[in-house]
Amino acid sequence: MADNDEVLLGKINAAVAEHNAAERAVTTAQAELVSKSKVLGQLLLEVKKRHPKAADFEAFLIRQFRAGDKQAGDKLYRSFHKLVLSIVLVYYGPTVDELVAAATEGFSYALSRFDLKRNNSFDAYVGKCIRGHVLDCIKKWNRGGVKRHNPTSISERSACAWIVGRR
Repeated sequence: MADNDEVLLGKINAAVAEHNAAERAVTTAQAELVSKSKVLGQLLLEVKKRHPKAADFEAFLIRQFRAGDKQAGDKLYRSFHKLVLSIVLVYYGPTVDELVAAATEGFSYALSRFDLKRNNSFDAYVGKCIRGHVLDCIKKWNRGGVKRHNPTSISERSACAWIVGRR
Protein backbone atom coordinates (compact mmCIF):
# COMPACT_ATOMS: atom_id res chain seq x y z
CA MET A 1 0.00 0.00 0.00
CA ALA A 2 2.84 2.39 0.84
CA ASP A 3 4.49 1.64 -2.48
CA ASN A 4 1.31 2.64 -4.31
CA ASP A 5 1.16 5.91 -2.35
CA GLU A 6 4.79 6.67 -3.21
CA VAL A 7 4.19 5.92 -6.90
CA LEU A 8 1.06 8.08 -6.86
CA LEU A 9 2.94 10.88 -5.05
CA GLY A 10 5.74 10.64 -7.63
CA LYS A 11 3.25 10.94 -10.47
CA ILE A 12 1.61 13.94 -8.83
CA ASN A 13 4.98 15.64 -8.32
CA ALA A 14 5.90 14.97 -11.94
CA ALA A 15 2.58 16.40 -13.12
CA VAL A 16 3.05 19.50 -10.94
CA ALA A 17 6.57 20.00 -12.31
CA GLU A 18 5.28 19.60 -15.85
CA HIS A 19 2.48 22.10 -15.15
CA ASN A 20 4.95 24.64 -13.72
CA ALA A 21 7.20 24.25 -16.77
CA ALA A 22 4.21 24.81 -19.05
CA GLU A 23 3.23 27.94 -17.07
CA ARG A 24 6.76 29.32 -17.45
CA ALA A 25 6.64 28.63 -21.19
CA VAL A 26 3.28 30.40 -21.47
CA THR A 27 4.57 33.39 -19.48
CA THR A 28 7.61 33.60 -21.74
CA ALA A 29 5.43 33.37 -24.85
CA GLN A 30 3.14 36.11 -23.50
CA ALA A 31 6.11 38.37 -22.86
CA GLU A 32 7.33 37.78 -26.42
CA LEU A 33 3.86 38.57 -27.78
CA VAL A 34 3.72 41.82 -25.82
CA SER A 35 7.09 42.91 -27.14
CA LYS A 36 6.14 41.92 -30.69
CA SER A 37 2.81 43.72 -30.43
CA LYS A 38 4.63 46.89 -29.32
CA VAL A 39 6.89 46.63 -32.36
CA LEU A 40 3.90 46.00 -34.63
CA GLY A 41 2.08 48.95 -33.10
CA GLN A 42 5.04 51.20 -33.85
CA LEU A 43 5.19 49.88 -37.43
CA LEU A 44 1.46 50.48 -37.84
CA LEU A 45 1.86 54.08 -36.69
CA GLU A 46 4.61 54.57 -39.26
CA VAL A 47 2.43 53.12 -42.01
CA LYS A 48 -0.47 55.36 -41.01
CA LYS A 49 1.80 58.40 -41.19
CA ARG A 50 3.07 57.49 -44.66
CA HIS A 51 -0.17 56.28 -46.27
CA PRO A 52 -3.63 57.84 -46.20
CA LYS A 53 -6.45 55.89 -44.64
CA ALA A 54 -8.79 53.97 -46.91
CA ALA A 55 -11.69 56.22 -45.91
CA ASP A 56 -9.62 59.28 -46.76
CA PHE A 57 -8.73 57.73 -50.10
CA GLU A 58 -12.41 56.97 -50.80
CA ALA A 59 -13.29 60.57 -49.95
CA PHE A 60 -10.51 61.74 -52.27
CA LEU A 61 -11.87 59.57 -55.11
CA ILE A 62 -15.43 60.81 -54.48
CA ARG A 63 -14.26 64.42 -54.69
CA GLN A 64 -12.33 63.64 -57.88
CA PHE A 65 -15.41 61.95 -59.40
CA ARG A 66 -17.62 64.90 -58.54
CA ALA A 67 -15.06 67.21 -60.11
CA GLY A 68 -15.45 65.32 -63.38
CA ASP A 69 -12.84 62.54 -63.22
CA LYS A 70 -14.66 59.41 -64.48
CA GLN A 71 -11.64 57.20 -63.76
CA ALA A 72 -12.03 57.90 -60.05
CA GLY A 73 -15.60 56.57 -60.23
CA ASP A 74 -14.36 53.48 -62.07
CA LYS A 75 -11.75 52.84 -59.37
CA LEU A 76 -14.39 53.11 -56.68
CA TYR A 77 -16.76 50.81 -58.57
CA ARG A 78 -14.02 48.22 -59.04
CA SER A 79 -13.26 48.31 -55.33
CA PHE A 80 -16.95 47.71 -54.52
CA HIS A 81 -17.64 45.19 -57.29
CA LYS A 82 -17.56 42.19 -54.92
CA LEU A 83 -20.10 43.91 -52.69
CA VAL A 84 -22.34 44.49 -55.71
CA LEU A 85 -22.15 40.83 -56.72
CA SER A 86 -22.62 39.54 -53.19
CA ILE A 87 -25.85 41.54 -52.87
CA VAL A 88 -27.11 40.66 -56.35
CA LEU A 89 -26.53 36.92 -56.01
CA VAL A 90 -28.69 36.69 -52.89
CA TYR A 91 -31.90 37.51 -54.76
CA TYR A 92 -33.62 36.04 -57.78
CA GLY A 93 -36.46 37.00 -60.05
CA PRO A 94 -35.19 39.31 -62.76
CA THR A 95 -32.12 38.22 -64.67
CA VAL A 96 -28.72 38.70 -63.07
CA ASP A 97 -27.95 41.37 -65.66
CA GLU A 98 -31.00 43.36 -64.62
CA LEU A 99 -30.06 43.02 -60.96
CA VAL A 100 -26.46 44.09 -61.65
CA ALA A 101 -27.77 47.08 -63.59
CA ALA A 102 -29.98 48.03 -60.65
CA ALA A 103 -27.05 47.57 -58.27
CA THR A 104 -24.89 49.78 -60.47
CA GLU A 105 -27.60 52.43 -60.40
CA GLY A 106 -27.59 52.13 -56.60
CA PHE A 107 -23.83 52.60 -56.57
CA SER A 108 -23.96 55.69 -58.77
CA TYR A 109 -26.78 57.07 -56.60
CA ALA A 110 -24.66 56.53 -53.48
CA LEU A 111 -21.65 58.09 -55.19
CA SER A 112 -23.57 61.22 -56.09
CA ARG A 113 -25.50 61.57 -52.82
CA PHE A 114 -22.94 60.60 -50.15
CA ASP A 115 -22.30 63.46 -47.72
CA LEU A 116 -18.59 63.77 -47.06
CA LYS A 117 -19.15 66.25 -44.22
CA ARG A 118 -20.99 63.78 -41.99
CA ASN A 119 -18.00 61.48 -41.39
CA ASN A 120 -20.10 58.34 -42.00
CA SER A 121 -18.96 55.07 -43.52
CA PHE A 122 -19.15 55.07 -47.30
CA ASP A 123 -19.18 51.25 -47.27
CA ALA A 124 -22.38 51.07 -45.23
CA TYR A 125 -24.08 53.77 -47.29
CA VAL A 126 -23.17 52.09 -50.58
CA GLY A 127 -24.44 48.73 -49.31
CA LYS A 128 -27.81 50.20 -48.33
CA CYS A 129 -28.21 52.06 -51.62
CA ILE A 130 -27.31 49.01 -53.70
CA ARG A 131 -29.62 46.75 -51.73
CA GLY A 132 -32.44 49.30 -51.99
CA HIS A 133 -32.14 49.60 -55.77
CA VAL A 134 -31.97 45.82 -56.20
CA LEU A 135 -35.09 45.38 -54.07
CA ASP A 136 -36.88 48.08 -56.07
CA CYS A 137 -35.98 46.22 -59.26
CA ILE A 138 -37.38 42.99 -57.84
CA LYS A 139 -40.56 44.71 -56.68
CA LYS A 140 -41.12 46.11 -60.17
CA TRP A 141 -40.52 42.66 -61.65
CA ASN A 142 -42.79 40.79 -59.26
CA ARG A 143 -45.30 42.55 -57.06
CA GLY A 144 -45.63 39.33 -55.03
CA GLY A 145 -42.68 40.17 -52.79
CA VAL A 146 -38.97 39.52 -52.51
CA LYS A 147 -37.67 35.99 -52.94
CA ARG A 148 -34.21 34.94 -51.82
CA HIS A 149 -31.91 33.24 -54.29
CA ASN A 150 -31.41 29.60 -53.43
CA PRO A 151 -29.12 27.96 -55.99
CA THR A 152 -30.24 24.39 -56.54
CA SER A 153 -27.48 22.80 -58.56
CA ILE A 154 -23.95 22.29 -57.32
CA SER A 155 -22.49 24.04 -60.36
CA GLU A 156 -24.68 27.08 -59.76
CA ARG A 157 -23.64 27.22 -56.10
CA SER A 158 -19.95 26.94 -56.92
CA ALA A 159 -20.28 29.60 -59.64
CA CYS A 160 -21.94 31.98 -57.18
CA ALA A 161 -19.29 31.27 -54.56
CA TRP A 162 -16.50 31.72 -57.07
CA ILE A 163 -17.83 35.07 -58.28
CA VAL A 164 -18.21 36.45 -54.78
CA GLY A 165 -14.94 34.97 -53.57
CA ARG A 166 -16.33 32.72 -50.84
CA ARG A 167 -14.69 29.57 -52.02
